[in-house]
Amino acid sequence: MMGMEGLDQGSAMLFALVILLGVNQLIQRAPRSSRVVFALLAMVNACIGGVILAWGLPGFEQMPGVAILVGLLLCFHAVLLMRQQRALERGDPELAEIQARLEAHRARENRTR
Repeated sequence: MMGMEGLDQGSAMLFALVILLGVNQLIQRAPRSSRVVFALLAMVNACIGGVILAWGLPGFEQMPGVAILVGLLLCFHAVLLMRQQRALERGDPELAEIQARLEAHRARENRTR
């Protein structure tokens, strides 16, 4: 198994971004996440997205469209996290309905396994 020392800067950056996007998905699907977790992750997404938009993505200097897409994706995730946090705080019925459907879907998946 290869360690992180075998990765160049661009590959290490992509690896870190994949991990960050995975954490985003985990937090967004958690039944009840802390307000601090939502805010911290949204801030990390916005900061990293802004840095990528401003200075580009290492290893992709020849393809600025990739940096723009990744930067905007992270900024979009920041907005989604803040929106979801606000909806949870207000007790938004639409969000409760979506979470109920998600739980029902998970229950059906578990029955078919």
